[in-house]
Amino acid sequence: MDKTEACEILTEKLSLFLYYAKLVPFADTRHVEHFQVTGRHGTLFLVEVQFLWAETNTGYIQVGGSVTYAEGIGPAVTLTQSLLIPPPPLAGDTLFIPSRLSV
Repeated sequence: MDKTEACEILTEKLSLFLYYAKLVPFADTRHVEHFQVTGRHGTLFLVEVQFLWAETNTGYIQVGGSVTYAEGIGPAVTLTQSLLIPPPPLAGDTLFIPSRLSV
């Protein structure tokens, strides 16, 4: 099923962005990353990951991801997932490991 694969792909791409120090410049510029992934059965998945400061003066960075794909001849389907990355004193060794990633 494409939805299951879409969730896996989005989780994989979001897991590339868990180091707080590397995310700061992305949040400062509201950077957006784009990926095109061809699935196991040839489905094209379009992934977008956005970075921004969650709230003023909190230090939290919001990493939002979406994956879009088409199921057969129907309309495109978009799934989203968001992570809130805490600043280093709360995140341990600057690598934030979410308890679970799910869409």
